Amino acid sequence: MCEYAIQICSLAKREKVTIEDVYQFIMRSPSTFQQVGSSEFKENSPCFAMLRQAEANLKGATEARRYKQAATFFLAEALQLGDKARGAAISQVSAVLSPFLQSPLYETVCCEESDFSPLMAISGKCVAMDFPVMTLGDG
Repeated sequence: MCEYAIQICSLAKREKVTIEDVYQFIMRSPSTFQQVGSSEFKENSPCFAMLRQAEANLKGATEARRYKQAATFFLAEALQLGDKARGAAISQVSAVLSPFLQSPLYETVCCEESDFSPLMAISGKCVAMDFPVMTLGDG
């Protein structure tokens, strides 16, 4: 679910994809075939808007294939999983992504400008992150 959402968001927004974009896309993805066909979904859904933007930005056969696979997952395959399986997938995505949408991680990984890079640790620099377990739970 995350992989396909990242693909749609990256096709739609190119280099300006955020964790929040991926989270919102998944959380607002349709849950029934009736919802997919509804005018409400097509007119007001951020999920549908991202799908349309991604489709409009396609460049070449490779991107078209990526788009088709991801869009088919959200508009058909995920709807056939059943309520419990789909709910479990959404709960898992929420558990993984939501900590990054709250302080202090939001300011670390979702800010427009940061001098932090994962390469810093690889190149021998000391990287310290504050993640209070009592406040945020286990990392």
